[in-house]
Amino acid sequence: MAGFFCVIAVISPRLWAAEWSARPSADARAEYNDNVQLLPGHVESTEGMVVNASVNLQRADERSHLRLTPTLRAIRYNSDSLDSNDQMLDGEWVRHGERGGWQLNAGWTRDTTLTSELELSGLIQTRKRHLERRLAPSIYYVLSPRHSVRMNADYTSVSYVDAQFTGLVNYNYISTDLSWSYQWSERIEATSSIFGNRLDARAIDNRTDTGGVQLQLNAAFTERMDGEFSVGLRHSDDNQAGSKNSEGWLSNLHLTRKDSRGQWHMMASRTVDPSGTGVLVQHDQLDLTREQNVAQHWNMSVNAHWSANQDPRSTVINSDRRYRSGTLRLSRILSPTWRVDATYAYAWQRYAGQMDPAEQNIFMLSVNYSGMPAAE
Repeated sequence: MAGFFCVIAVISPRLWAAEWSARPSADARAEYNDNVQLLPGHVESTEGMVVNASVNLQRADERSHLRLTPTLRAIRYNSDSLDSNDQMLDGEWVRHGERGGWQLNAGWTRDTTLTSELELSGLIQTRKRHLERRLAPSIYYVLSPRHSVRMNADYTSVSYVDAQFTGLVNYNYISTDLSWSYQWSERIEATSSIFGNRLDARAIDNRTDTGGVQLQLNAAFTERMDGEFSVGLRHSDDNQAGSKNSEGWLSNLHLTRKDSRGQWHMMASRTVDPSGTGVLVQHDQLDLTREQNVAQHWNMSVNAHWSANQDPRSTVINSDRRYRSGTLRLSRILSPTWRVDATYAYAWQRYAGQMDPAEQNIFMLSVNYSGMPAAE
């Protein structure tokens, strides 16, 4: 975390002289959960409270923008073994020049596996401390009104405290890509890129190198509909004995459609990502969301999510899993800064070789506050 502040400290002194703005936000949620840790056949229910508080700090001058967002989260259930105090810090610095610019994103997270592992590994059956540090610089240059190039890098380090025999291992992940963008028209932009990444999990003696190419299209089809589509190929080399190299395709589709009462969001993707098991995971997702204005001051949101994780290596199958979830949320807007939500969520998960799936039902009632930006 000290390195995070060292980077921020050397950012343009001129930017530090600009005026800060602060936007606080907070929410408190009462929750009933019949299977917090997604255990197969589990019947013990849990009640608790989750409180989040954060402040979005921003500062800008003619060419630069700096944002810092510290967040605190307190989780209290009627079982002390599930309680947690979490801290997160996220930052972004952007600097624009005459024909190019720089960007630096950084993050530091100290939470637990109950909140960090659901998306990829799904290993939330035990609560262990999770520490993550991330640094992602990038640079771009505009060659002409239609052509531009960009280079991105990303370094992520993840570690767990006292996680022996849980299936979770520490790892480092480095990725880079170089892209060229062409502004086809006012509504369409095409981007081609080459990328490479390395996953290093020393505890299990695994190092995996991946390279590939990708093509992406961003389009504003109409004033109410826009989308993003990408497709690519990858090749992964694994250094573990008995493992075979693997090839595959990648894709990503995002669509947004607005209408007079709300909007639709659809996402479908295939990615290869690092996971807490210390291996790359092929992650297939399908996500559909409808946001609806049902009456004055009343909003509704419905979400359905499906995902499948698979270890591309032929020698390991115990990390393969299927996951489904659905969420229904009804919101009452009390004022421009206050909102009350009532939410029901369902989740289903099964690992390869597991006889029974795990199911989860959650009922939540929350009060949300999002303050208006205020300058110091």
